[in-house]
Amino acid sequence: MHLAKAYWDRADQRARVEIDADGNVYRGDELVFTIDAWGRIRYPSGAPFAVLSEAGIVNGPNADPGGRVGLRNATLVGTGLQAI
Repeated sequence: MHLAKAYWDRADQRARVEIDADGNVYRGDELVFTIDAWGRIRYPSGAPFAVLSEAGIVNGPNADPGGRVGLRNATLVGTGLQAI
């Protein structure tokens, strides 16, 4: 997976979400998680908590669905929340 620098301004005016080319994801100045080129998502401590598939599906522990990431949006399973 190719990771590129990107950011999302949240509609509720809270902190911007940003990903850098190294896969570090920040909410404002806080490191929230990291994602590597294989789609493995880890807490800042290094503990794994999810995997992002090539199809854009996020699966957590026990393959529990966690959401979907698309080219221009993302959704959180079971909440109806969508980021564009």
